[in-house]
Amino acid sequence: MSDIEGIKAHLLKKREANAARQRAFHNKQRLINPNYKAEKAAAEKVRRDAIKAKNKPVNDIINAEKQLKQPVKPEIVISETEGFYTDQKGMLVLNMSYFEKIDNTNIPIPQWKANIDERVLAQASIKDHIRIMKIIYTEYFDIEFENIKAIIIKVLEGVKLKEDDIKYLKENESFLSDNENFNKNMLFLWKAYIDKPRGATPSLNTFIDYLKPIINILSRIESEDFVKNYILISNMYTHLKNIYTSYKTKNIIKTDVNGKERIVDYNNKVEIKKLMRENLTSLKEKAIASCYLYFPTRRLQDYANMKIVRLIKETNNTEYNFIVVDKNNKIKAFVFNKYKTSNIYKKQKYDLKEYNDLTNVLTPYVSTMSINGLLFPNNKNNIDTDFSNTVTEVFTKMYDTHLTLEDIRNSAENFNNETGGRSLEAKIKFSNMMAHSHDQGLKYVANN
Repeated sequence: MSDIEGIKAHLLKKREANAARQRAFHNKQRLINPNYKAEKAAAEKVRRDAIKAKNKPVNDIINAEKQLKQPVKPEIVISETEGFYTDQKGMLVLNMSYFEKIDNTNIPIPQWKANIDERVLAQASIKDHIRIMKIIYTEYFDIEFENIKAIIIKVLEGVKLKEDDIKYLKENESFLSDNENFNKNMLFLWKAYIDKPRGATPSLNTFIDYLKPIINILSRIESEDFVKNYILISNMYTHLKNIYTSYKTKNIIKTDVNGKERIVDYNNKVEIKKLMRENLTSLKEKAIASCYLYFPTRRLQDYANMKIVRLIKETNNTEYNFIVVDKNNKIKAFVFNKYKTSNIYKKQKYDLKEYNDLTNVLTPYVSTMSINGLLFPNNKNNIDTDFSNTVTEVFTKMYDTHLTLEDIRNSAENFNNETGGRSLEAKIKFSNMMAHSHDQGLKYVANN
């Protein structure tokens, strides 16, 4: 036995002997005094309270300093232009007036009925739907979700519910199955979301995403009350989507408050390179900018959920997207699994050998990051849930005007559709690489 092992064995033996003596002492005291346990607990509480009181002044100072360091949530300033409600950053927000204009005469047919195989959602979508439903139930309605969670998962997995399951929902669930008050409940959810948004502002697009799991659940439960509620919420969804699309098409805000354009010139590669070099300081800032300016502009989660791997065969996890690099950290490919329209475009893999501007900027940054780690993590190496603001800060710093990712995507499609000499095939390919159709891409183009 080594010296270290001998010392370790001695310490363990000593610890066990001390524990045995302690047990024997406490057992003896309990026999002598039946109230020993309660008295000991009371004495311990007195001791702890004394320590707490002694440390209170210091703890108060520490807590006060923590409060001062907490970021102050900016005041939301909502303005209305031609029937559209936006915050001070130009983001379209939910407004109560939208609720009053819904046309409920339309009787929609669930999309999955056109293809019966689509009755079953992908596991990643089910997981996301369950996450959103839990938020709706616990944070907005303040009701239990766990007692119906198993049945909801069955519905999303394409299982046709038996009468017993439908009966259980009607008796134990007060939102999805309540036909009499469903519209009133949805009105409550609108108000609650506006008063307590999950992000900085009550984003209309986020609320639209909240409606998707409710629609997918109600459309798959073949019972009269659930079908009636599906019709109501489907019309709400269509109404809000039309508002969002109209706003995108009009592209009302093309300049900031100082009159500076919020459209980036994708054709001017020299200017992009110059502004990136002069205004962005860190490798990470430049890497983020390069992903959006030197490659058809993807959505936020496409890069927020991206990991760095060595081999293409390591890119099958549908919970993440991937950047593939070789052993010398030379960048080889982007692989997109998790993104908004993945149900349409499936797994997208792009070889990056022709994207020299992108790889030249990305390579130095990726070389500082960990293999199998996230490409753009937060400071705790987790997924950056505030990636929207991270990206906005980069482009605002680069162009010296407030630019969101929506502005950058508008700019990309302006370049795609308004640059002369581009074939229809090239335009369609570019839009698809942005993960939407060319028709959708045309709606991003600003009116002149």
